[in-house]
Amino acid sequence: MLKRNEKGNLSFDSFGFELFVDDLFDKCKNVQELERLEERMVEIIEYREEVFEEELEAEE
Repeated sequence: MLKRNEKGNLSFDSFGFELFVDDLFDKCKNVQELERLEERMVEIIEYREEVFEEELEAEE
């Protein structure tokens, strides 16, 4: 889903990511499950971003 191109720039396959998310949401049986999954995914992404940001800053 994420790779570097020949120039070293990050390239994100958003369509592939959408398919991945669709597979996750497809498992939900009601709106409450859908909303809870979305909340949890956001929590995880925000937390992991903070961890990686701290690591990158420590490397500088």
